[in-house]
Amino acid sequence: MTNHPTSSTNPVSEHGVYSEVGKLRKVIVHRPGQEMRRLTPSNAHDLLFEDVI
Repeated sequence: MTNHPTSSTNPVSEHGVYSEVGKLRKVIVHRPGQEMRRLTPSNAHDLLFEDVI
């Protein structure tokens, strides 16, 4: 991909992500906190998803 979009409507391109298969150079790690305590079997279906929004 040589043509990188610069549109501010696409949050992915704002962070310099232009490909799903490119080399990963940096990783941000977040230690789980309250969000894991709030996840229950009854609300897991609503909160866990794999769709791209």
